[in-house]
Amino acid sequence: MILTMRKIRKVSPSKQLEVMYRRELNALLRHMLNIALDELREPDSINDALPDYFKNLTTKMNRIFERLDALDLSGIAKSIASRVTGRANKTNADRFNSQVSGSLGIDLKGALTSSGKAVRDQLDIDRELNASLITNMATEFKQRISTTIMTNVQSGERSTNLITQIKEDFNVSESRAKLIARDQTSKLNGSLVKARSQALGSKTYIWSGVADERERQSHYALNGTLCRWDDPSVYSDDNGETWQSRKRIGAFIGHPSDDFNCRCAALPVVEF
Repeated sequence: MILTMRKIRKVSPSKQLEVMYRRELNALLRHMLNIALDELREPDSINDALPDYFKNLTTKMNRIFERLDALDLSGIAKSIASRVTGRANKTNADRFNSQVSGSLGIDLKGALTSSGKAVRDQLDIDRELNASLITNMATEFKQRISTTIMTNVQSGERSTNLITQIKEDFNVSESRAKLIARDQTSKLNGSLVKARSQALGSKTYIWSGVADERERQSHYALNGTLCRWDDPSVYSDDNGETWQSRKRIGAFIGHPSDDFNCRCAALPVVEF
């Protein structure tokens, strides 16, 4: 029997998911910010003399620490990660099914349904990873707030300066949240494409780069080559007749979207 090899078109990550992810992260960070600001903006109960001022600030600092410590950051992170990965799976399933039907000209919904376990296993991994990233991001922001307040108390600065500094800490964490949302949206899409492709029996894919000035040379070197799902350290430029080490050409070892902020995509190859 002669096998026909067909390439599935690119399954793009969802911009709407990235926006949703970033909004969820920002809501968590802003809640933590507001805890600190609400306490710091509380009127002082005693006069503004320096000893009393520091006593007031120390009291506020302790209340902030108590309220931040009371947050179940791990639980919140797991909840966000669950919503994000669930939305990512639904979007990826719709787009993958559409591209498979369009690329192969046949309806494979029945076969795609059988990918359930592979996808669930991958989602478990992705959910845990994203929950860890979110927890770390929030914990680092809490530590920034704590360090800023402690430094302020020790140096004797006024609350107005402290509020400004904490807002700056928030801006740093917000920037990191934006990077996490963008990077993980791409990674979620890539990992789900891999799981669904392998469930269809795909063993290889074509590396598809963006070929612009921002693309890393180690990724550009793989553009258009045939790659293996089971071994990301090799590539082929003769349709799989021979496989060569990526190290030989200084190419990235991994799959598209594995690297930070990678914009490349895998075009799965299937035989039928």
